[in-house]
Amino acid sequence: MLGQESIVASQVRMEAALKLSAFFLSIMCLSLATVCLAETDHEKALIGTWEYRQAAGESFDNEGEILQIARNNGLLHCVYFGLEREGDHGLFYTAVKIKDLTVKSNGEVSFTVPERDLFTKRPKNVQEAGHDKLRSAGFTRNELQMRGHLQGDRLTLHCTSKSNSCPDGVMVFLKGKWSPR
Repeated sequence: MLGQESIVASQVRMEAALKLSAFFLSIMCLSLATVCLAETDHEKALIGTWEYRQAAGESFDNEGEILQIARNNGLLHCVYFGLEREGDHGLFYTAVKIKDLTVKSNGEVSFTVPERDLFTKRPKNVQEAGHDKLRSAGFTRNELQMRGHLQGDRLTLHCTSKSNSCPDGVMVFLKGKWSPR
């Protein structure tokens, strides 16, 4: 009899431990879900087309840098369509997938624009840029480090690079079709 009482007592303790573990696990899952929902909200807000136009005197350039952000297989992917202003050599275009995209729950966004090929006309997409390598007008190995904050329909990014290759130190991208707001 004493053996059965011991077994029953062990089962009761084990059930209590399992219930307590399940309780703590559900609290952890709820906590994680809250963080994930916050990140998902910022990620959802980022999806779309964003454009930055550089000031040109009292107006703005006719064309600008473009970010196209989409979700694919549960992950965010971004293509940077850039302009490379090369003084007397003219204006060149780039299209490249960004690296290391991070979106934090507070709306902070960071990523790297890697080395890229230069083209005399803007590629429609990354695939076209990849197939047009023979028609490339050159390349730049200068990476751009972008870090900033998402707030509504504005994505304010601070750009840094080792070779001063940033279009501007602070770039305010607007969501959707660009207009001077």
